[in-house]
Amino acid sequence: MSLHLTPDGPMYRVYGAGKGKSTSVLLELNMAARVAMQVWYVEQAGGDLYLNEGNRPRGVSSDRNARSSSQTASGESTQYFQHGRYLRGETPSAINPDVRDSNHTGGRALDSNAPTARDMRLRAEGAYLAGLVFNVPSESWHQEPLATPRESLASWIKFVQGETETANPSPAKPPPAKPNPNRLKEIPTMFLATENDVPKNT
Repeated sequence: MSLHLTPDGPMYRVYGAGKGKSTSVLLELNMAARVAMQVWYVEQAGGDLYLNEGNRPRGVSSDRNARSSSQTASGESTQYFQHGRYLRGETPSAINPDVRDSNHTGGRALDSNAPTARDMRLRAEGAYLAGLVFNVPSESWHQEPLATPRESLASWIKFVQGETETANPSPAKPPPAKPNPNRLKEIPTMFLATENDVPKNT
């Protein structure tokens, strides 16, 4: 975890789990703590979680015409670029930055990829633990911090800020290696991903 000062404010880098450990995103502090908890949950169960996008700059209006993120004015994915993709039918939804800012712009949203059905289930359980909600029906990869975490965020905030080396929500009770069907019944459908859990142009 590391602090990055961006035009959108201070952001913290969080890394993925398992085979996705080399992927990372920048998020505001509260969101970073939640995602770190989710990643821990997936990692402890031996799952894979790829973090594709967190903080996304607004960019400039000409980014709408770029065909890849490397062709934007800043050379990275921006909200204008994503809105252009939406207008071309390349992604199911994207907020128009001329109307309002996306939660991605403030580092308060995460796009992630769980490559198998088991990984999707672990991600959903980790999201439930961290109070992350899959709130965009057309984007099974998009999560926002809209629910109350099932565990305190205090130790996770310290972990993300680099004040502690570990922050386990329940160190004595790691998640089961095999899914618990009774536990899954507790998870509202809004937290569950769909089988089309692969974002375009990641």
